[in-house]
Amino acid sequence: MKKIALMIAAAVPAVAFAAPQATIYGQLHLSADYVNSDVSKDQKSYATGLSDGSLNLSSNSSRFGLKGELESGLENLKVIYQIESGFNVDGGDSTTGYLASRNSYLGARYLADKAMTFEVLGGRHDTLGKMTMGKNLFKDHVADYGAIFGASAAGGNKFDTRVNNMVLGRYIRNIEGGNLVVSAQASSDAGNANNIAKTVDDSKQTFHAVGVDLNQGPLSVAVAYDHWNNYSADADADILRAVVSYKMGDWTAVGLGENVRNTGALNRKAYGAQLGYKADKWFYAGQVLQAGDAKDMEDTGATMVSLSAQKTLTESLAVYGVATRTHNEDNAKFNGVDGGHGNKLKTVADANPYALSVGAVLKF
Repeated sequence: MKKIALMIAAAVPAVAFAAPQATIYGQLHLSADYVNSDVSKDQKSYATGLSDGSLNLSSNSSRFGLKGELESGLENLKVIYQIESGFNVDGGDSTTGYLASRNSYLGARYLADKAMTFEVLGGRHDTLGKMTMGKNLFKDHVADYGAIFGASAAGGNKFDTRVNNMVLGRYIRNIEGGNLVVSAQASSDAGNANNIAKTVDDSKQTFHAVGVDLNQGPLSVAVAYDHWNNYSADADADILRAVVSYKMGDWTAVGLGENVRNTGALNRKAYGAQLGYKADKWFYAGQVLQAGDAKDMEDTGATMVSLSAQKTLTESLAVYGVATRTHNEDNAKFNGVDGGHGNKLKTVADANPYALSVGAVLKF
């Protein structure tokens, strides 16, 4: 018996050593929010996201993932993979009901030389338009940019999403002070538009996108164009988005713009500006986002103004406070809270929803 135990003990390290190396990572993000849709008591409806003033505990883009790379057996070629799932810290249920609910893929990375890399990924992934927002200063809390950008004047974010059944290709070129990334993305069945049990991909809703990212010293520029075929009611959707970020010492300035072409309340432009300042372990930021009128629909714009303060306690833990308010024009009802925040705050036309929040983010 002792010999068997010793053999097992000796074998375990060998198996562990032979197994592929993977990185476990994740994020727990909880916030306590006071939200108000700017509606009367008679109008409030928690079932539809309308509040006349309430306190909430919200899990915001909490996630768990596994990623890594393996040798392919071919020179300069590696296999890369990622499985990432979202979950609700405050409820215990998956946000979408399946394991790979966030960016999950299997792919390959080819290192042509020290300065040039090619990648091809297959699976489920953020659109290139959504990925342009990586440098923006307001995401995953009550002032998430998604309340205006990618959102409809009729209420709700529509375009900051992920694509199913997609292939993503990247060309990465190292340059002095940073890199240049050129990307292309396509899907034969971006969202299963017919909502049927499939044996093959349903090509009714296809998707393609192109994007360019430049990172050089203090400057970052991201531009992307997304196209959805038969996005809604057999109407196509086009989204052109650009984000510019520039760091000046302790200051960070961000400019944002997008042009959405679909139908009705989703046919409009949006612009924004953000400014951040780092003071020791504190980071303070403010933003103003502006949605223009939808085409041929007067008074359907909105303005969102937000302030935030975040303190880094350790390398893994940060706490913050955020205040935000959205002014909707007479015929607009942009959500007060949307995007990566767990609980959405809806409203009615010509209302000014607002939210106050304190939260904590633990990364591992």
